[in-house]
Amino acid sequence: MLAVGAALAAPSNPGVPLLPQQQLETHASSLWVNRSACDELTTAGEPLSGSSANPPSVVIFGIGDSGTRAVRSLYHAGGVAMCDETNGAGDDWPTRIADECLDHLLSADRGEVSAVAFKKAPNSAFAKAVAAERRGSNESHWCAVRANHVTGAAHWGYKGPRKIYMLPVIEEAWTSLNSTQLVLVARDPRDICSGDNQQQFKATKRHYGIEAKDMAACLEWWAKVWSNVLPEMGGRALSGAAAKQLVVVRIEDLVLSDVQLALPLAECMVRAAIGKAPDMSSLITALYEMHAHGGSYGGGLDHVGGDISLRRRVTAAATQSPAALRVMELLGYAPKRYGVTTPTSSRVLQGQSAQCSSDL
Repeated sequence: MLAVGAALAAPSNPGVPLLPQQQLETHASSLWVNRSACDELTTAGEPLSGSSANPPSVVIFGIGDSGTRAVRSLYHAGGVAMCDETNGAGDDWPTRIADECLDHLLSADRGEVSAVAFKKAPNSAFAKAVAAERRGSNESHWCAVRANHVTGAAHWGYKGPRKIYMLPVIEEAWTSLNSTQLVLVARDPRDICSGDNQQQFKATKRHYGIEAKDMAACLEWWAKVWSNVLPEMGGRALSGAAAKQLVVVRIEDLVLSDVQLALPLAECMVRAAIGKAPDMSSLITALYEMHAHGGSYGGGLDHVGGDISLRRRVTAAATQSPAALRVMELLGYAPKRYGVTTPTSSRVLQGQSAQCSSDL
């Protein structure tokens, strides 16, 4: 292991234990978080200064059970250092402490994700979340250095699905995100709103004024969250230069096509994060591992226990949701059948995208 003491300052209090997953996900709250834990946070965060102030090269997040774990594995295989202190889904623990404030933040203005809305949240929740994010990022950076045997200058990142709601916090926590890839993993909403992969929907829907639990309600929620985040739909989650760093990766493009067809996109994603061509053999291995789970995506029946009638019902429900159809067109999901089409948003990465040029 390389000596990293001179390259990266360790957290001022690395001995503070992380909250156990059980406490985070079973507390009686609408967002699997401990609201009182947010109230107990302070605004005195870990200072990001000197050589420890390297922003992450990539932050991975998503709506629902979208495939963020697989995308994390791909970046890690490509050379992005990642902390090994995670839960079973590969979610980064150090940066998750700030997520305790999500319920407060989303309650501020009917689920709007923006710095303007979050600053209205009670008990200084926004300032506390920013401080916690700074400290968590510093700890995650230190952990990634240690776990991957690299120096503090190495490219690093983390995965946290809930960070889709924390983009204003991340932007405030770092003085610059000009070189950070903010990767929003997309999945066909008909897969999101069927089977048992609806945790985010059930946890956050009330913030958007949605009370029902059926497929139509889930599709409405899915469209509202996307509309909150994407600048081209009026979303204000990010401002200024940071908004240009937000890219969308469709999980179907990585797990459903032939591995060799998916490789250009995988190479594009990692090249943009590390600034050079990645080791292609490692990417191919990661893609083959991802393809082993392809039966759960793009209308596959694995995640719904083979229930064809359920797939038909959710497909019909999508055609009746104008809001969902608008987002599906933007992302490139066929409206009347499962499958991807050409997206109307240039934010969606593809192997031939301008973002994948050799200049990256």
